[in-house]
Amino acid sequence: MESKKSHGEDTTTQRAEKPAEEKGAGAEQRLPVIGAGPQPPQPPRGDATPEHKCKDHQAKINNWIQGIGVVVLVFYTVFAGVQASLMKESVDHEANQFAISSRPWATLVEPIKVVAPLKFNRDGAQMKVDFWARNGGTSPAISTTIHYDLEIGTADVIIKGVKTDPLFVCSKDMVKHYSVELGIGLLIFPQIPVEFGEFPLKADAKDFYIRGSSTEASAFVVGSVQYMDQLGEPHCTSFFQMYVTSKGEGAFPPVGTVDGNLVAFGIAKAY
Repeated sequence: MESKKSHGEDTTTQRAEKPAEEKGAGAEQRLPVIGAGPQPPQPPRGDATPEHKCKDHQAKINNWIQGIGVVVLVFYTVFAGVQASLMKESVDHEANQFAISSRPWATLVEPIKVVAPLKFNRDGAQMKVDFWARNGGTSPAISTTIHYDLEIGTADVIIKGVKTDPLFVCSKDMVKHYSVELGIGLLIFPQIPVEFGEFPLKADAKDFYIRGSSTEASAFVVGSVQYMDQLGEPHCTSFFQMYVTSKGEGAFPPVGTVDGNLVAFGIAKAY
């Protein structure tokens, strides 16, 4: 009986342990499988592949090329602008030199001829002169006219004032002010003197006594010759001449008739 019991116990023990082993084996077979298959090897983190390194290098080269291209473009633009400016200045200079060398230069024949001497009376002063003009240029002076005035007073006041006198200041604006018109005036060819004719000059007494002195006075003839070139561009040449007595005096009492002549004073302007 004991042996059977013992055998039975052993049998029971063996039977009890067997299901446990089978249970354990079954549990291990039901564990989930991680991953569906073999994974490709991954590159270490922080390191680029050779392909990425090549693309980055090419991008840097392209950036450098674009930067150099921009610099070259800017330099070429500046260089082209400077070259164009220099060429324009050269062309303008040559055109200006050609215009100066081929234009007319009309002016008075100096000195102005006095036909009737300076005479003072209670109405002021008057005299008569004969104007001649000549063209020192290389092309005809067209529509040539003359504008003039007789100035009586002290020399320093007249000399100071003439520098701003519209008749004397030859400028583009002044020429427009006197409206040189085509068809009015003389046609003067180069190197051929032309007579404008005799003209009376007058100065009012009120102008003289305000400007000058009642004891001694000086007289000046101021004006300009205005004309056009063949292109219709207006020009002018001013003149300023002083009346000097037969004794060589530039200042004299404003009484009666004063014999003398006109002499160029040495200042003139041209446009």
